[in-house]
Amino acid sequence: MKIYNYQTKIYIFLICVMILSNIYFGNFKLIGNFSIRVPVITIAFFYSLRSKHFYHLDSYILLFFLYLFGYLYSTIFTDSDLFAFFKVILISNFIFSFILYFFILNSLNIDVIIKIIVYVLSINSIFIIGQFFHIDFFWETAKILYFIEESAFIQSLSIFDEIGVVKGLVGTAYSGYVLVMVIPFAFYLLDIEKRKYPIILIILVNVLASLILQQRAAFYVVIFSVILSSISLKRRKVTFIVWIGLLLFISLLYFNFFFDSYKDVSRLLDISRGSRMEIFSKGFNFCLAHPIVGGLEKYLEINNGVSPHNALLNAWIRGGILGLSAILLIIVKSLSVSLKSIYENFGLRGLPFYSGVVMINLIVLSFTHNASFATGDILHFTALGVLLKSNLAEDQ
Repeated sequence: MKIYNYQTKIYIFLICVMILSNIYFGNFKLIGNFSIRVPVITIAFFYSLRSKHFYHLDSYILLFFLYLFGYLYSTIFTDSDLFAFFKVILISNFIFSFILYFFILNSLNIDVIIKIIVYVLSINSIFIIGQFFHIDFFWETAKILYFIEESAFIQSLSIFDEIGVVKGLVGTAYSGYVLVMVIPFAFYLLDIEKRKYPIILIILVNVLASLILQQRAAFYVVIFSVILSSISLKRRKVTFIVWIGLLLFISLLYFNFFFDSYKDVSRLLDISRGSRMEIFSKGFNFCLAHPIVGGLEKYLEINNGVSPHNALLNAWIRGGILGLSAILLIIVKSLSVSLKSIYENFGLRGLPFYSGVVMINLIVLSFTHNASFATGDILHFTALGVLLKSNLAEDQ
């Protein structure tokens, strides 16, 4: 049994609480308009001050500061409410994500962090499956934690029977991000853990959740992750068990063996780009009309509050040309490290390989949805921290 020192235990605890409070309790209000993440950020920040080497201004963080400068510049020139910028930066995703990123880079045991990510975020898949089977507890809990309006809640239930819409604990779209992160890291645990069957069960549960969720981009990325990760597994017997389980799930789904409420699986097969391309087109045209400073408030006003569903367009609209340049460099650098990690560690497996897969997964998804580096998404920062930390540990 491993015994961790005091500092490691503190890091493990704070990372776990940060993930829980930001992912699952992000909208849960405490006093006034302050969410539960605010005291968590405060505690983590003051604890981090105890470490002299905690803050390391690497090239990624400097680029993020450049992006935030562009964001501030854009807000000053285009937004009527300057306070909105500081609210977004200080008590929302960015500071939270920065601190978690630093925590991961300074963590003494990266494998424990991976276990936290897999076990904690797999809770969402359990809720997806529970909602799929119309178990009230899983719907009511999601409604309480994320304050889903009653009308929207009822509407979700009514269209659920038609196309299988579920929300999990974090919403339909964001659940896709969670799945493409959890599954490759679960395969990593399958490589290093002695007890294989609980990890296999976690993988199967998350893959089943991706089928139920019907988020097309996430589903295809999950399939890519499963194929790539299972090919790289050390033990062929484990690979065989995983694929048998996956084929069984898919067969049951296809023949509607017990999924009585799953009326239509055609959404996963529908790759038409009409509505998404229309959103991209509106975002791109706005950026061409306002190339220097962008303007988030103006864009949302013109497009009825619909964000552009693309990482680069989000960066351009929020931070102007300066913000776009910074986020583009971050994405290119992250992809470069990820591809190198996959190529150099394919035969060796290990965390650099799987963290590279996760980073690519999230970046791919950010080009069809809104959560990205440009929005301060905590999963992107978490994946980047794990990617850089695992490669640093490998080099040492």
